[in-house]
Amino acid sequence: MKPPESDALVFFGATGDLAHKKIFPALQNMVRRGHLNVPVIGVAKAGWKLDQLKDRARDSLVHFGGGVSGHIKLVPKFLQWVRDGYKVYTDTSWAVGFGARWLLTEIEKQGVGGDRVFFGSDEPWSDFDSEYWKLNGVRDISQELKDRVFWRNYEEAFGTHA
Repeated sequence: MKPPESDALVFFGATGDLAHKKIFPALQNMVRRGHLNVPVIGVAKAGWKLDQLKDRARDSLVHFGGGVSGHIKLVPKFLQWVRDGYKVYTDTSWAVGFGARWLLTEIEKQGVGGDRVFFGSDEPWSDFDSEYWKLNGVRDISQELKDRVFWRNYEEAFGTHA
């Protein structure tokens, strides 16, 4: 006897960190493998618009879908979102290895997105000094872009006393 099929998959906390980091990428993998062919219903706290949830899910799949290669997917998508007029921002702590350097090099080449990146170091997995010098030592990035990423973008977004 075949087990009954579900009409939908419902999960709670769709706007939370667990959904962002684990649930959305897991659902994406289930679809890829042909194991999810029912509607997915995400339940979340009040106050979120559908577009906000879609953006959060999209961000999740870019950053966390596909394992450590998420940074490979983020750079072109991030720059395209900026060109398309989305108000997206990122920081440099999301990437492993060369990802942040590659993002800034592409921003320099393409001339778009330099005002949308903040410097970040993801302690305890990394430390401020090594992350700072990993970017500050790159010769192919202008000092103007480095200044924007290290401090000017933050000041423009949040003020000098935030």
